[in-house]
Amino acid sequence: MTLPTWPDRVAPQHRVHVNRTLNLRTIKAIGYDMDYTLVGYQAAEWEERAYKYLKENLLDLGWGSPRFVALEFDAERVIRGLVVDQQLGNLLKVNRFAYIKQARHGLQEMPYEQLRAQYFGSPIDLTDPRFVQLDTLFSLSEGCVFAQLVDLFDSEGLPGVHDYHGIWQRVRKALDEAHIEGELKRDLLKDPDRYLVRDPLAARTLIEQKQAGKKLILITNSGWAFSRQVMALAYDDYLPGDMTWRDLFDVVIVSSRKPGFFTSNHRFFEVMDDAGDHLKPFSGELRSDAVYLGGDAAQLENLLGLSGDEILYVGDHIYGDVIVSKNLLQWRTCLILSEMDQEVAYLEAIVPIQAEVDRLMAMKQALEIQYDRLRSVDLLGDKGSVDEQDELRQRLLSIDAQLGEELRSMAGHSNPYWGPLMRAGADESLLADQVERYACVYASLVSALGVATPFHYFRSKRSMLPHDL
Repeated sequence: MTLPTWPDRVAPQHRVHVNRTLNLRTIKAIGYDMDYTLVGYQAAEWEERAYKYLKENLLDLGWGSPRFVALEFDAERVIRGLVVDQQLGNLLKVNRFAYIKQARHGLQEMPYEQLRAQYFGSPIDLTDPRFVQLDTLFSLSEGCVFAQLVDLFDSEGLPGVHDYHGIWQRVRKALDEAHIEGELKRDLLKDPDRYLVRDPLAARTLIEQKQAGKKLILITNSGWAFSRQVMALAYDDYLPGDMTWRDLFDVVIVSSRKPGFFTSNHRFFEVMDDAGDHLKPFSGELRSDAVYLGGDAAQLENLLGLSGDEILYVGDHIYGDVIVSKNLLQWRTCLILSEMDQEVAYLEAIVPIQAEVDRLMAMKQALEIQYDRLRSVDLLGDKGSVDEQDELRQRLLSIDAQLGEELRSMAGHSNPYWGPLMRAGADESLLADQVERYACVYASLVSALGVATPFHYFRSKRSMLPHDL
């Protein structure tokens, strides 16, 4: 077969977005995560299936009330980047300064007064174990069931738990002990068309990077038995001749235990069979025809003879892939954020609404200045401006009502419960702040790097300060 051709025009949602300048010509090796990076999944389908298995295992704990049995997965109830407050049973949307901008107790929206009373209008300490960030798409099912269980706990109790922390721990334990990941992967291999998102241009991206002299490395937490099958399903049909996905990579590392792969020292083993059951200790040089298990990033750097900003790592997990590799090793980073499709569509949809909001805000600010000046005159004893002040107050109330309508219309173009992914009110969300701080570039698809070519010089835009014109 012939490789698919690059599009003449790149849709905005499929572009590479640049936080820091990145010259691909200086990159000598590119490491890739697999799940939700090299291999895309239908997140709603995948997480609904995960929810089903999680619910079945919670039923085995004796949580079999009619209301629990009737629960169903709602893909919109949770988005990536939310924070779980285990102590109070809340889901929180936090801005870049760790101030809470939205909160739900279970599934119920929390009024501002209640939010302020519980958190005292202060930033939360995100290093406190009480708070857990849902920082990957794999978190959506557990976040949804946790919120639902909080409501059940409040109304009728749950056997064996006495607080919200206990609910969260039971949910996490059910996930860990139920082998849900293995069940999901078996389901995917039986019905790949239902769960996989195939990107034909991803294969061409990797071929061109390899031909450009980059060493390509697969580093995945998945085991070898699943990795070899799902990579074949995602890539082999889009490769020319007898080429297979194995020909794309100089190094394949499975069961890497990220983020431990970046933070700890572990021994490398060589995988000796397709099931991944037989291993032998690794020694010598890395081979492209071998498969390795475990290991760590420091050893990998030594074996490659590369380090730091000579390596670009591409992954979907903001902490396990991007933050630790950036902080500890100074690798360059690319975050795959599949939600950018919806995020960019939202931004395009609200362009006329935002223009009207900006117009109304400019009018409001001008009227507020007039109103404040009249109030200042009152302080000097001139009471002749009362009628004018009343008129300005009425005009301001009218503008506020119009702004409310426009903002409600804007909200209708994003998640109905949490709004856009990268915003928390007028501020950047916590997730957006992490993306900006730790991801050199980000994109919705691996093939966005290919569209740019392996020689591209990504230049960040000039950052704006409040006084910039």
